[in-house]
Amino acid sequence: MGSLHVLAIAPSDDVVAQLDSELRQAGFRPEIERVEEAATLAAQLKVQRFDLAVVAAQLPRFSAASALEVVQSSPQGDLPVVVMSEDLDLTTAVELMHRGAYDFVATQEALRLGPVIRRALAEGEGRRQQLSDRQALRESNQRLREALSGTVHAIAKAVEARDPYTAGHQRRVAQLAEALAWGLGLDPDRVEGVRLGAAIHDIGKITIPAELLTKPSTLSPIEFEVIKTHTGVGQEILGDISFPWPVAEMVHHHHERLDGSGYPLGLQGGQIGLEARIVGVADVVEAMLSYRPYRPAKTLEEAMEEIRTGRGVKYDAGVVDVCRDLFGSERFEFESQF
Repeated sequence: MGSLHVLAIAPSDDVVAQLDSELRQAGFRPEIERVEEAATLAAQLKVQRFDLAVVAAQLPRFSAASALEVVQSSPQGDLPVVVMSEDLDLTTAVELMHRGAYDFVATQEALRLGPVIRRALAEGEGRRQQLSDRQALRESNQRLREALSGTVHAIAKAVEARDPYTAGHQRRVAQLAEALAWGLGLDPDRVEGVRLGAAIHDIGKITIPAELLTKPSTLSPIEFEVIKTHTGVGQEILGDISFPWPVAEMVHHHHERLDGSGYPLGLQGGQIGLEARIVGVADVVEAMLSYRPYRPAKTLEEAMEEIRTGRGVKYDAGVVDVCRDLFGSERFEFESQF
């Protein structure tokens, strides 16, 4: 069996000698470092890597419980810790195990030490592997999200290239939607999903004839019906992509309204997800503030009045309140000019 680097938190070299003897009888080749003070313990854990810590229950300068806390707060917080004692009572043993000790061994039961340490080492290695796997998964997810973000922005530019009058529209909607999501107290991951969904909410317009998107006069009823198909087309384009957020739903539902007056499905109330409600308000405000071939840009007052009168009727009340507060307190402005 290979060498075993052990950190002994013990009051004397006699304890270390006994530990060394027991470990060798169990088939280990131990290399033991002894400490007996908290500061020395913390320092050793920073400069050396150990396979195992063995703590004597009776320490003159600090307690076994304090030793556990030092180990757990160190760079080697996953280090297996076994407690040894001559007269450890059951209550104390249970308390130390609740605090994170792997097991305890009475000195009169020294034959248990070998099997206990083997289990502790095996489980410690298992925990380290789990931590390594989780870290690898987090890194993989981060790379995936960065790739998705790059793809989303490329798609957004492709859509905007077909309609010079709405160039930057999706980007600005994403800016406002992100600010609204933060204002509503959403967690960072969900905020990122809102931002990316908003950045391609009009992806379906890529199939709409350019002459309709840039028409300098009011659309006819038939033409407007064609424009309305962009939400369904967007959902079809994104429906098979496994985003970690409801991006396809945001794209499909951002024109739905709480009272059922929206499109394409006439959804009402809770049938519309919060992310889609956020994008919907951001889309309305940005569109009103922007110039269009068939009308000049509206004023901020007109945009705020629209969402105020539609609060709780067409638009989510909480989203409207955050939006009005952001603009009213001048805590938000679009990064690019109209």
